[in-house]
Amino acid sequence: MITYKVPGDMDKVTAEAFLKSRLPAREAERLLSEGKVRMLPFFRAVDRFAPLARGSRVALLTDRAAEAFFRPLEIAYEDEEFLVVNKPQGMLCIEEGAQGRNLYRMAAEHMKNEGEYDVRSLHVPYVCNVLPREMGGLVIVAKEQFLFEQMLAALKERRIKRVYRAIVTGEAQDEALLYGFLEPGHGLARAALQEQSNRNTRPAALRYRRVETRGELSLIEIEPMSFLKQQIPLQLAAAGLPILGDGQYGSRAANRRFGIDCPAVWANRIVFETGRSNPMEYLNGKEICASTVQMPGIGYFTDRAAEAVRRVEPLNRKQIAQAARFLAEVAKAAGDKPPAAFTDACKPGALRRQAEDGRLRLFGCFGPEGLEGVLGLSAEGTACLFCVREAARGKGVGREMLDFAAAQAGEGKPLTVYVAPGAEAFFAHMGFAAVGEETWAGATWRVMRREAATAK
Repeated sequence: MITYKVPGDMDKVTAEAFLKSRLPAREAERLLSEGKVRMLPFFRAVDRFAPLARGSRVALLTDRAAEAFFRPLEIAYEDEEFLVVNKPQGMLCIEEGAQGRNLYRMAAEHMKNEGEYDVRSLHVPYVCNVLPREMGGLVIVAKEQFLFEQMLAALKERRIKRVYRAIVTGEAQDEALLYGFLEPGHGLARAALQEQSNRNTRPAALRYRRVETRGELSLIEIEPMSFLKQQIPLQLAAAGLPILGDGQYGSRAANRRFGIDCPAVWANRIVFETGRSNPMEYLNGKEICASTVQMPGIGYFTDRAAEAVRRVEPLNRKQIAQAARFLAEVAKAAGDKPPAAFTDACKPGALRRQAEDGRLRLFGCFGPEGLEGVLGLSAEGTACLFCVREAARGKGVGREMLDFAAAQAGEGKPLTVYVAPGAEAFFAHMGFAAVGEETWAGATWRVMRREAATAK
């Protein structure tokens, strides 16, 4: 049996919405339909549309281990050399025993599925920045030892900027610099912040800026200048800004009042500034952001469903191979066997050649559960290979990709798209009108166009 407590910022949310914020959507729907979701303490069956009160506890009647209910690995960025994962709270980065599903194991499974895992050549995951179990956020994973060592050096030399978000109580300033000397705890003793240096202390400093304030809560952005264990919660608490939900340095009264019992802190942004003449030079200027939809207490500042933003971005070489498999999977799930010419055109090598020649630009829509849609844009400004995962349909993925393609096509230019038979109604709803038919890759497509005036 697995139990969840409803936090204060999700008061009155439906049982279905609450479970989908904790579990993969299909798993949540299965448990609800099978009557395996119960309210404690009396094990009353829960209707999917029943509102849940803050502080109430929900039990899942299942024999599966809790680790099996982690969401699919949320990949914020990937190329041939690195993987950046948005780790959920409660997951260990590197396991300490033989049991449990951790980030390392999930990254290894991902590399195996991608055909990259090879112990003999040391092509295995290397976790570069380990986050504590109670903190969620971005974790960099190198795919071979040499790159791991290079990344560790860059992190140590602060050539990679890491930014965190936290919800605190107290009066936060617009901007502030906090500094002191951190003395680590031993055994059951807590770490302490000293004003003067001694042989047991290390310098600790961080900057923060206030993003938003709601009543006595403030959402702040933190940039540490040193990376010491427990530094962030300890320095903020010493400045009168305890992190909401932190049971060690936080305010127990505030935690009870707001119904949050996990630290409201998330490693949500990484900026690469690695310099020149190193293997990571190609990442210079790259900024990776993570969704904080799973962050405790975020609902006090924004609607969780709205915060779970998707991103549409150009695909790199590694992601093009992923997109090719995605197109094949969606075509197979549709049931109709596509023409051989179309299948050949969608192979990784063919797509990469078109991308390298400038004939085709490929974009992907990434959500909390990975790649949700693919779209190609030809040099002439025609959208093609438009495909959305079935589970993501009806959630605005298609509209986001089409609007992105329209912006990429250029200001004042219409967007043309090749439409498969049966999909005309969707594109008509998106503002497209039929203008003819064309044959491409052995299939006949309806050509539809949206004028620039209606493009968003």
